[in-house]
Amino acid sequence: MRQGEIRLRLDKKLILTTLCFCVLLASTGAQGIAEHSQHAMLRHELHRLAGEKVIQSIKSTEQGSAFLDALSNSEVWLSELLDSGPVKQPRRILPFLQRVWLDDNTVCQMPVNRSMATACGLALGMNSRLAEEWMWQRYLYFRDNWDKKLLNTCYGNLSTWERRYLARGPEYSSYSTAEALVYLRDRVCLPRERYVSAHSQVNYRSYNCLGGDVQRPEYYIPFKGIFTCDPEMAVEVGGVCGALSNLGAAAAIAAGIPATSMVEPGHCAFAVQTEPGKWQAANSVSWRRGMHSWMFRATWPSLMLEQACFAQPELVRRAGHLQRLARWHEEQGEIIAADKALTEATKTQPLNYGLWQERAAFVLRQGNTLDWWRNYHNDILAWLAPAHEEPAWALLTNYVYKNSEPELNDARRVALFLAYMKTFSDFGQGRWEIEKAWSWMLDQVKEVELRNSLELQLAELTIPRPGLGAVFVVWKKERCASDLAAWKSFQDWLVAHLSKGGEGGNIEAAIRSLGRTGLPAAAQSGDLESYQAIGQLCTRLYKATPTAGIVPFEGELLTAGGAINLSGIGERYDTPEKHWGVLNTYGGALHTNSEATPWIEVRLGNFGRLNGLVIQNRAGSYQGRADGARVLVSLDGKKWEQVAVLQGGKMFYRIDLGDSKPQAGWIRIERDGQCLHFARILAYGERTN
Repeated sequence: MRQGEIRLRLDKKLILTTLCFCVLLASTGAQGIAEHSQHAMLRHELHRLAGEKVIQSIKSTEQGSAFLDALSNSEVWLSELLDSGPVKQPRRILPFLQRVWLDDNTVCQMPVNRSMATACGLALGMNSRLAEEWMWQRYLYFRDNWDKKLLNTCYGNLSTWERRYLARGPEYSSYSTAEALVYLRDRVCLPRERYVSAHSQVNYRSYNCLGGDVQRPEYYIPFKGIFTCDPEMAVEVGGVCGALSNLGAAAAIAAGIPATSMVEPGHCAFAVQTEPGKWQAANSVSWRRGMHSWMFRATWPSLMLEQACFAQPELVRRAGHLQRLARWHEEQGEIIAADKALTEATKTQPLNYGLWQERAAFVLRQGNTLDWWRNYHNDILAWLAPAHEEPAWALLTNYVYKNSEPELNDARRVALFLAYMKTFSDFGQGRWEIEKAWSWMLDQVKEVELRNSLELQLAELTIPRPGLGAVFVVWKKERCASDLAAWKSFQDWLVAHLSKGGEGGNIEAAIRSLGRTGLPAAAQSGDLESYQAIGQLCTRLYKATPTAGIVPFEGELLTAGGAINLSGIGERYDTPEKHWGVLNTYGGALHTNSEATPWIEVRLGNFGRLNGLVIQNRAGSYQGRADGARVLVSLDGKKWEQVAVLQGGKMFYRIDLGDSKPQAGWIRIERDGQCLHFARILAYGERTN
């Protein structure tokens, strides 16, 4: 049979299918579609998104109608395409999927290949800078390497939304070309959870072997064309945080493990999905993270929200069907039914940020009503804010407050904001810039008395919560700036407030209480800024320890700006309010509990190559408890390498690491069967970020 006859038969088949679909819509009505034909709604949505122009363009190409028929007739494929996050630029997505379908018959036979092809198409639609040929080579890499069993076993169990992170790659697209992926696949082979240390393949070098500055183009220009790919050039030449983090993310992706590069203030980092449902930051020095790959918003809490949402695929599909039904109702002019369906969709899967956006866009098309925004606000507070307060705040500011503004007076603004603040007990999915939310809302309130009342109520809400309390005190001090009277007034209030809880009636007692709760909370959340501010405030509680006997090593004090966690923090003999001084020449005190293996973990203020450590024991008796303690270092706080053992009971231990210069972001001291207590833990070296 000739190709033209095949195409004619396929075109007739598609026309017949479409006519049947139209008859189905006319005969059953929208409610019938909702109850009996999710597949029909998926097909209708595909046509609506693509538009007639794109559909006709595809049909005019080789076997275009047959491709559309194959896609439209597969409910599973349509769901993977339409229920795996935002679908943007179908004019790019569909031709790419058509190419895969034409050139690779496994795409319809093997679910893993179909899912990866769909993810590649979705990623192509999200980023116009990515070329179709680049993405095609990427698809072939994952298809062929999975077939050869050269990828991590997790690859076969990934969902399409997770594969979007493989398809997009890190910020530097040249670090995950087909050649780059092959190079990284062969060079880096680790267990899934250890890809957070893959960036250690690159030596941190500010100047190359020719003296070229990494901040200038000539750093890599002399080496272009010598190596097979940019990751190999980075490994051989060196680089700074951008090269390290992009290579680390690309190495995980080359193994079929979802990862993304990230931007932090003055720094580049990356994140890896180290196990199903869990993402871990790597080469990270700050909680302020902007994601280079994302679906709805480029923030860390939004990535956590995505993970929580798409980990419930059945709810995503059910909510997606209601979303498509709402669009159908709106097309028919059935506005009340459309609104009801969208509301039900967000109630079904409230973790889908895109549904909240669509609900807001719907009412903006229909015309603002204060009652509608009030219901939207209440639903966000009930269904989203308790566990995901940062995305909830983004919705409130972008939609609720913005569109309700003409109808709100100051008292109503304050009531709405306090209702939001009461929905969560502390940071949920990670530290974020909540102080900007406080400042923004206070700036909206024009009545001075009401603004002061709001600030006081915020203090009452946050101070009892360890994470929020420390951030609030730091924010308040910065807000007072040079207004010493305002700062003194707040301290007086803090004393009175904490005295109610039995903390004593003086500012020292208030600061001590804040240090004992706020410092451990800041250390555990990685909020080094708050840790430093609260730690320095606590120095008014104790005097500096004499520096006699300290012989520093060359380099920068890398522990300065860091944080401490330890076993039994705050128990009996420990004084968390003095922990800050332990990492600085100021000096302080810490004391673990007594258990099988007590430990102390220090998050360095800067990643670096260590020249040496100075550890100061506490004065007096019991110095022998440190004898035999192991000193370990780590790049990710997970995998540890022992570098020394403390010998004997001494006041000072000076550990020279000049020969090995281990790279570290964390230091751990542990000992079997005996508690530990130190006055200083100081690490010296050259920073590598």
